[in-house]
Amino acid sequence: MEERRGTYRYKVNLAGSVATERSPPLPIRVVNISLSGLMAKIAEPIPSPRRVTLQVDLAGVPFEAEAVCVRTTYDGAPYEAAFLFTRTGGEALDRLYAYLANTGE
Repeated sequence: MEERRGTYRYKVNLAGSVATERSPPLPIRVVNISLSGLMAKIAEPIPSPRRVTLQVDLAGVPFEAEAVCVRTTYDGAPYEAAFLFTRTGGEALDRLYAYLANTGE
C-alpha cells in the first residue's frame, strides 16, 4: 500500500500521556508515530482542535512535544485521537529521529 501522507507512519505500541491546559495528564497508547505527529488510543475524548502536551516513552527514551489534537473518534472508548506536532525541542526531535531510524518495518 502506498503511503500518501507527507511523512511515513510507523506502527508502534508505546506508552505515553497527554495533558491540556484544563486537565491533568491522561494515559495514552500510541499506535502509530511519524516525524509530524501520532495516533493514540485514549480513555476520554479530546475535542479538536485542542493544544496539548504529549509525553511518550520511546523504548526507554523520553520524548515530549507540544501538539494539536486534530481529530478524535467518538464511537466509544477507547477513543482514537490524532495529534500534529507543533513544537519539538531540538533534543526531543533528535530522540524521535533516532527511534524511528531503529524502528524497522
